[in-house]
Amino acid sequence: MDDEWKEYRVHETTHHNEQEAQQQKQKQQQQQDDNHDDDDDDDDVLDRDIVFKMFQTKDDDDIVTEEYKFPQFDHVIALRGTSEITNSTGLALWRGAEVLASFLANHPNMIRDKCILELGAGQGLCGLVAHHLGACKVVITDGDTNVLNNLRENANLNTTHETCNNQKVACPQLIWGRDLTDFLNIHNGGDKFQVLLATDVNYMASSLHPFWKTASEALEPDHGILLYANVSASQCSMDTILSFAKEYGFEWETPTLEVYIFRLTATQ
Repeated sequence: MDDEWKEYRVHETTHHNEQEAQQQKQKQQQQQDDNHDDDDDDDDVLDRDIVFKMFQTKDDDDIVTEEYKFPQFDHVIALRGTSEITNSTGLALWRGAEVLASFLANHPNMIRDKCILELGAGQGLCGLVAHHLGACKVVITDGDTNVLNNLRENANLNTTHETCNNQKVACPQLIWGRDLTDFLNIHNGGDKFQVLLATDVNYMASSLHPFWKTASEALEPDHGILLYANVSASQCSMDTILSFAKEYGFEWETPTLEVYIFRLTATQ
């Protein structure tokens, strides 16, 4: 059913202030008024007020493949991406992904037979580890078009019909705070997910509200968990991140090996 999910070309740069954002919005509106014949193309491009571009496009010459091996399963995960983090590129593997992937490998019961959603996945390491640990469904998402293309290549490299009960990994676009009901209907039969995965995703302050809104609406409220690693440097302190988590109805345990386990409070 993935072909029913509308994806957007995310390519705008982050606006620096509200005046610039408003000017750009007016310019876009004028262009739409002057080009009625291009309406179909315009529908595929998100407004700057809805989403911001966090990543740079990288040349193919910068792409490398790294291998990751875990003793808990035989498959060697090969990830295509860049070797360095440049301007917050989602094509690089952030340290938080390695931390959470190791945590998952050492706690497979948190993953096995569960429906998993990874948010802001980048190269997709954690979701792929969850797949090989026996998750019943894995949906690995990102918002950026270039990152998604690379993510899908990584999923194809690391999933086969012979692994994990013939379960393949889905890699749809998910833009935080947008169209989540439709997303859940199409990609999980309308159900919320039992486990969410996220690593180093709140490195920009502007991501806090949309991320935690999405997490609160995508997580199964009674027994669901959000496994969250925040390791790399960012604009946001962990205290700030936790304050937003609390605002959106989450409670958490003292982190184990830098991994926080969040749950929705009983009132949610």
